[in-house]
Amino acid sequence: PKKLRSSTPRNKRLSKSSSPARHATLSKRNSLIPLQPVDGFPSGWVSHKIPRPGSQVARSKDTYYYSPKNKLRFRSKVQARRFLDTLEKVGGDEMMAIERYQS
Repeated sequence: PKKLRSSTPRNKRLSKSSSPARHATLSKRNSLIPLQPVDGFPSGWVSHKIPRPGSQVARSKDTYYYSPKNKLRFRSKVQARRFLDTLEKVGGDEMMAIERYQS
């Protein structure tokens, strides 16, 4: 039998992890890695570099950016800046901003 295709594009579908309550945050394991302030971002924004699992090269690290209040995690500076724009539009409420950011 053929599978029916959803009319919603794949990149627009929401998964369980897409809900605002489940947006990635600072994990307990990664909280042991020192956080650094982010240049050019408002006070409270921090980042850290996490070594890539299984990487043969010692320099392979991923940088993650975290919001000040809820420690919402963003995988790139571009994503974090986009979230900052949304945060300004909603008056600084991180949970309302992440809901809009994800829609």
